[in-house]
Amino acid sequence: MSSIITTVSFTGKEKREYAVNNIAYKLLTILQYHCGEEKGITQTDLFKKLFGVYYNDDDLKHFVMWDFVKKAMHRLRRDSNCFIVGNGYSRSRIYYVATTSNNLLPYIKLLKNSIKRMQAMTRRGTKAVNEKWYNQSWEIQEKTRRKLK
Repeated sequence: MSSIITTVSFTGKEKREYAVNNIAYKLLTILQYHCGEEKGITQTDLFKKLFGVYYNDDDLKHFVMWDFVKKAMHRLRRDSNCFIVGNGYSRSRIYYVATTSNNLLPYIKLLKNSIKRMQAMTRRGTKAVNEKWYNQSWEIQEKTRRKLK
C-alpha cells in the first residue's frame, strides 16, 4: 500500500481517496479478463495482482488493504460501467464483472440482507431512545445467537 501513496503533502482523507482511485484503475485493468461468473478471480489471486503478494488472513496490513479494495469496487459500481460482484465465502470467494441477470443475484441478495440489518438497527435505535438506554449501565452484552470463535 505504501507504494500506492507516495506523496506526503496529502491530508489523510486525500491519501485514502488517492489510494482508492489507484486501486480502482488497477481493478479496471485486471477485471477486463474476468467478465462473467465463470471467469471469476479469487480474492487471493486478485490481491496478488493488485499488490504483488498473496492475501494473508492473519496480516492486519492485508486486512486494511483489502478494505481499500472493497472501497474501490464500490466506487467502480457507482461511477463506471464495471459492475463488480463478489460471490462465495472466505477463501472460495470470487470476484467478476456481471454479464447476466443471474450474475447479479449474489449482489442483490447482499443488498437485501443489508436492508434487513439497517431496519433492525433502526428498530434497536428507536428502542434505545424510548427505553432511555443512555441512563443505564454501558456494558457490552454477550451475544446469545452468535459467538465469535
